[in-house]
Parts: sequence; C-alpha cells; structure tokens
Amino acid sequence: MHQPPSKISRTLIATAALALGGLSLNAQAAPVSFFGVDKTSGSGNLLVQPNSDAARNSFFSNLTGVGTETFESIALGATAPQALNFGSAGTATLTGTGYLAGPPPTGSNQYGIGNSKYWFTNTGDFTINFSGAVAAFGFNGIDIESELVLRLTKTGGGTIDINPGLTTNNSGSIFYYGFYDTTDTYSSIQFINPTGGGDYYAFDNMSIGSQQQVTAAIPEPETYALMLAGLGLVGATARRRKAKQTA
Repeated sequence: MHQPPSKISRTLIATAALALGGLSLNAQAAPVSFFGVDKTSGSGNLLVQPNSDAARNSFFSNLTGVGTETFESIALGATAPQALNFGSAGTATLTGTGYLAGPPPTGSNQYGIGNSKYWFTNTGDFTINFSGAVAAFGFNGIDIESELVLRLTKTGGGTIDINPGLTTNNSGSIFYYGFYDTTDTYSSIQFINPTGGGDYYAFDNMSIGSQQQVTAAIPEPETYALMLAGLGLVGATARRRKAKQTA
C-alpha cells in the first residue's frame, strides 16, 4: 500500500525544489538583455527618448559602480585605435572603422545623446577590446537603419552573436541596448553590420561592468550545498520506506 510522504520528506522535497529553482535561474543560456527604441518620422535630433531611457535604467538597476565612456574627453576627428576610459570599471581600446564626431548641423540624423560627441562610422564594423574581463555592457545607438550584430568573445574561449532586436526604418531614431551575464565574462565586443557599408551610424554612452559589479540575484554556493543535501536525504528516505514495504 502506498504511504504518503512524511513531514520531513515533504520539507526536504520543498527544499530541493527551491534550490533547483535557484539553479535554473542561474543556468541561463544567454546574457540577460535590455532594449528600447524611440523612433522619429523625420530627420533631426530626437530630444525625448522614453523607451531607450527606460531600457538604460533597467540595465543599470542590476549593476553597481559601472563606468561610462561619453566620448566628451576625446578630440574631434580622432580615429582608431582609440583608448576608452570607463573610470574605476576599467579601460578598453576601440579598433576598426570610424572617428570621433561632434554636434551635427540641423537636420542631421547622426548625433550624440544630448547633442554631444559620439563615435561615427559608415559600416558599423569596429571592436572594443577590454583591459579586463567584463560581464556587463550597454550603449546608445543612433540612426541605425539596418541589422546590427554584437559578437562577444568569451574570456575562456569561443564567441556568441547577439542581435539587439533592431529592425529597418529607424532613421534618426535612438535605441539603448545593454546586457549582463552571471555565468560568462568577455574580453571583447565586435560591432558588425551584416549588410556591409553604405549607411552612417552613431554610438554613444558605452558602459561596462565586471562580474562583481552585477548585483542581480545569483544563488549562493550554500544554495547548491543545501540542494544536494536535500536531494540526498530525499533519496535515502525513499529507499528506507521502500525497504520497509517489501520486508
């Protein structure tokens, strides 16, 4: 005759389930991403960007002490390779295409956030090599009318490609994309335009963070120990109960 689980068995099963829930959260297949875009029907600066601002705020809500390169301290016309400074979060070197541009004439579709300096390129193909491993990265993109692929190189080897979620018809628009990763870190990020050259892109406000600066909930090692202990006790209890029933 089947016997209902004892109180201690129910407790151990619940404990194991909670621990497994924590394990599932941590075993993510890809970085956690944040994306928002504000579109405009014409040319010129889009001065209000609630969707991209909301994505940026959500991204930063999972981090602490990250640094941002606003490009304001870099001389106009500077080309790659270009040193980037993220304050206490670290440094990086930008290689590839583009140059440092400034406030545009009225009607231009490429501009910096707040009408300031920005990185300008007509292909979108450039790479940022970090001085240390990063687990979080975010940036603004302006007037990117085609697809954009981010190729992340893992510090342990291998790459992954991310499409932030852009579609066509984004003339003059602003978007924000950011991600954090609680399992992997990265040594570089390559910006790729799969369609080739012919368009003009602007990038601004790039931010990085280390794995220690990611404050999103990550299960502690004690959680896994509790999970394993709980599963072991549940198994032992089940074996003893089966042995009594067949005795």
